[in-house]
Amino acid sequence: MGPRTALAERAAQYVDHPRSDVAHGAPPLREIPPKKPTTGERDDMVSQLAGHKLAWARHHGYGFEFFVTNALAPAIHATGLRHFEYAKPFALVAAAHGRAARGLARSRGGSARDRAAAGDWLAWLDHDCWPHHAHGYDEAIGGLDAYLDAVPPGASVAIGNFRSLNTGVVFGRLDAPGRAWLLDWLLAVVGELAQCQPYDQAALQLLLFARLNGTHVLDASKPPPFGYTCKRPACGGTIEKPFGMCNPNYATSVHELLSSRGLCPDADKGCHEHVDRARANAVVNGAGFHVLKEAPGRPRVQCFNSQRLDGCRTQPGANFARSDDEDDGRWLINHKGMNLFLESRARGANASAADCRGLVVAAKGSKERR
Repeated sequence: MGPRTALAERAAQYVDHPRSDVAHGAPPLREIPPKKPTTGERDDMVSQLAGHKLAWARHHGYGFEFFVTNALAPAIHATGLRHFEYAKPFALVAAAHGRAARGLARSRGGSARDRAAAGDWLAWLDHDCWPHHAHGYDEAIGGLDAYLDAVPPGASVAIGNFRSLNTGVVFGRLDAPGRAWLLDWLLAVVGELAQCQPYDQAALQLLLFARLNGTHVLDASKPPPFGYTCKRPACGGTIEKPFGMCNPNYATSVHELLSSRGLCPDADKGCHEHVDRARANAVVNGAGFHVLKEAPGRPRVQCFNSQRLDGCRTQPGANFARSDDEDDGRWLINHKGMNLFLESRARGANASAADCRGLVVAAKGSKERR
């Protein structure tokens, strides 16, 4: 049994047998290990997270596919790539083209939920992303209908409003333009155009600028679009120490892009954040791209490393502050926040009250972790 099959089956067991100590013969993790986790502990964490996402997908009638990076390693290594983050475009292209080939992208009517179930949309969640235990299951707000219906018809890819085009949560249409977007993202990776952190995310940054510039991402005959590059040495990394960071280059190029459209007055010191805050959708929609934002009755689609169930705040400078007229501070999907996940995950109707601690954690964290 390969790693993908073994972990996928274990994730399914967490859904079908919430008392996972019975299913697996050992107590599941309830908190992050104080030391570096063992392989077994890491697999348990991945399985709990995947099982939680699987249960959420089943609740809303969505298909679910589970990818393990190791299963994609041969294809990644064959291109000379070295970082596991590059696996994401490989997996997305495989999922998108596989579903299209199976004829699942067929429904054109009904709600976004109906279309997603039929295969018109692909939603990617990183392994350390997890839907809210309550909001994720609330029929009024927990599904993806409101988010996908908010994406303009001409946009093929959408993400949440976090920093630097964070790709922890990505939505892609499964029509021809959407699959072309995903394929170009993969080409940017395979073409070694994103040589520093944040790797796959940097490739998406480059692709957005290239499309806005009217050039193909692999066209080396033109100057870098809006001055953006994530190749050594401009990204700060070397072959020996490849841990440079391209997000500062991204911020500079966003400023150049919006300045070229007359949208960055000198007094606007936060102009470089406008794309990520969903304030420049009128511009990026022209490249088939869209940034989702919260709205009344629609929580923030991705909150980064929230330590609370009742709000999207972490340390200063992480998640963008909300505007009072935008939403009530809730989030739909948390990216990281692993201890909160383990502490608050409901463990089935046959679990003790102490196990189902979501409301307790929310109450405990509401005043302590602002």
